[in-house]
Amino acid sequence: FSDGDVSVPLVSLGLMCVDKWKSSSHLNPSNVDVVTREYAHREEFQVNDPMRGGPHSSDHVDILGNVDATLDILKIVTDFDTDSLDDQIVSDIHGIARRLSSRG
Repeated sequence: FSDGDVSVPLVSLGLMCVDKWKSSSHLNPSNVDVVTREYAHREEFQVNDPMRGGPHSSDHVDILGNVDATLDILKIVTDFDTDSLDDQIVSDIHGIARRLSSRG
């Protein structure tokens, strides 16, 4: 078992976002700002939609129905309150990135 979205391990989902794209001019030559947003999985049973994990699910495809992710997407596409969209990390991806970087 590993953190992630149930189907993809955390290191595959987040390593490039929190480390490599921010620190490497080779991998991010235009120095584009990278914001990483993680959403804690909070499964809730919904009578009207029993196949999904609810409005705060962060499982693989369920993330498309996550209300927090949807709100962030709406902020980006409407350019509304985008200053509030900073990194939001709930996992230990920074620790994992440090350990992997120290290996050389």
